[in-house]
Amino acid sequence: MKKNKKFINKNLVKKNFWEFDLSNSEFHNTVIKKSVFTDANLSNSIFLNSKIVDTNLTHTNLKGVDFRTSKLINVNLRDSVYNDKTKWPKNFNPLKHGAIESKNFNPFSYKRKLSFKTIKSLSLKEISFYKNKAKKKEYFSKVSKIEKKIIYELTKGKGYIVIKNFYKKDIIDKVEKIIENKLKKNKSYKKATSRFEIDKMKKSINFFDLLNTDEIFTKMIQPKIAMSAFKALMGKNFICTYYSAQCSVAGSRGQSLHLDYPYVSYNNPGDKIPIGMGSNEFLLSCGILTYLNDSDKKNYGPILLKNSHKFRRFPTLEDVKKYKFTKIKVPKGGIVILNTLMWHAGAPNYSEQNNRSLLVAHYTPNFIKLRMDLKNNTKKNVFSRDKKNNGILDQLLT
Repeated sequence: MKKNKKFINKNLVKKNFWEFDLSNSEFHNTVIKKSVFTDANLSNSIFLNSKIVDTNLTHTNLKGVDFRTSKLINVNLRDSVYNDKTKWPKNFNPLKHGAIESKNFNPFSYKRKLSFKTIKSLSLKEISFYKNKAKKKEYFSKVSKIEKKIIYELTKGKGYIVIKNFYKKDIIDKVEKIIENKLKKNKSYKKATSRFEIDKMKKSINFFDLLNTDEIFTKMIQPKIAMSAFKALMGKNFICTYYSAQCSVAGSRGQSLHLDYPYVSYNNPGDKIPIGMGSNEFLLSCGILTYLNDSDKKNYGPILLKNSHKFRRFPTLEDVKKYKFTKIKVPKGGIVILNTLMWHAGAPNYSEQNNRSLLVAHYTPNFIKLRMDLKNNTKKNVFSRDKKNNGILDQLLT
């Protein structure tokens, strides 16, 4: 149907005007009922003494339309666009029916599902305008120099990056004290320190209820530079599937070599990761280790092999003999961000008195099955408080 059409004394019931160009048309004394105008162009049209009832006007161009002498009853205006020249009936609020004022319209927003024809109808000038508008609203976030470094190291680089002194001393001191208090009250810790002959595997103790413990843990699960890098590596809706404080009590044995979740199904010597899974173009898991104590010769962080994420398999016994593994030593308050496809293990704690505590967090794309149900185990007030602080906890635990 062509534009500049006239409808006079018509009764339009169950009519389909999907994607029709009806710009500059006139509707006089016309009843429109149970009809469809989805993705239609009604710009600069006039509705005189007409009635529109139970009609779908979603994604419709309503710029400059004059509805003043007509009635709109139970109409769906979701994502239809109007401007300051659009005239509405008295006491009719288009926003309540889902319409968008053109100054707030953003075709680059992921929430807007524009049809092919609608996109084709946008002029290059309009596209340029909306794109610049989207940039101003930070829909297209910029990646900083350190974020680029993180992305490079986790994909084409050695597989991890150490950032020293990431947290200020007062913050780390506070977290360290909280974990120390948890240890003192823990029955397993009392057993682990009371007898010399205790199983050394039992000298490793984890605490999981961190988010409900103190607000500081809500902030430390989402360090900004890591979140921006992970967004680029795993998609904007990535999630956190694991969060704990891991405490290696003095004399603990440490861990065996492993790959982290979701690669745990490939933890037998020589197991190969399926082709394409967790490739450099799209990672399936990243991790953050936050150091609550200083490292030294007897008590240091994880053992890992640089560049081992590129092997895309679990190490064999021969690999352990062949390669030289790195002992990561990080000062208190530093963090290690890593591609969890790397070969790594928690190191033994050879000290006689000093415990070692780390905050450990794993992140994956949002389609990976949850390892821990963090959301249902976190109190509602934690989410509301984080939202007020413009945090992304709700996304991370979804």
